[in-house]
Amino acid sequence: MYDKTDKRRLYWLIDQYLSNNIDDDTFCSQFHDSFVNEMDYKILTESELDVFHKLSDVSQRFSEFEEDHKLWSGFITAKQLKEKVVETKEKLKEQKTLYDKIIRQKLYCFLDQYLSNRIDEVIFRDEFHNTFINEVYYDGLTSVEYVAFCNLDDISQCFTDSEECFKLWSGYITAKQLREKVLETKNRLKEKNLVDEFKC
Repeated sequence: MYDKTDKRRLYWLIDQYLSNNIDDDTFCSQFHDSFVNEMDYKILTESELDVFHKLSDVSQRFSEFEEDHKLWSGFITAKQLKEKVVETKEKLKEQKTLYDKIIRQKLYCFLDQYLSNRIDEVIFRDEFHNTFINEVYYDGLTSVEYVAFCNLDDISQCFTDSEECFKLWSGYITAKQLREKVLETKNRLKEKNLVDEFKC
């Protein structure tokens, strides 16, 4: 699950709701809490801010009780809520597709930059990890990409160039081992025809 300050959580909540993994009340309370109370709006695009704001407003007017609807016409039903969530997802679909492609390309470029010696081990380890953990929508990756990148991220976090660290824990890996793993990852993705799509 994404942190409440992460905009990917808003997309995740929408998907969870439309997949019937969370109910109306849970969606409304969690979406409002993340968007209104936790989110830094600076990380949202203008389009995201607009549609999320409208969805948050609607979600706060949801009520499952008929008595509420008799008292005020501003309340919305579960059917109206779902329609608004579907509408929101459709409006963001094109933008998310573009975003997913950009972030995927970024991950592939890290592989190329490292293997061509344009970035060193430390930069690769830290930047690849930051992008994979903090920027990727995992449903924007194929299952092959997710497994390959997840394994690479786990292993790259064990890289160190400090001899003292190797004395303390045998789980650390060398620059040679990291390069072998990155090359292995790229070749595995190439076998699945997932590499040539991206040019760095």
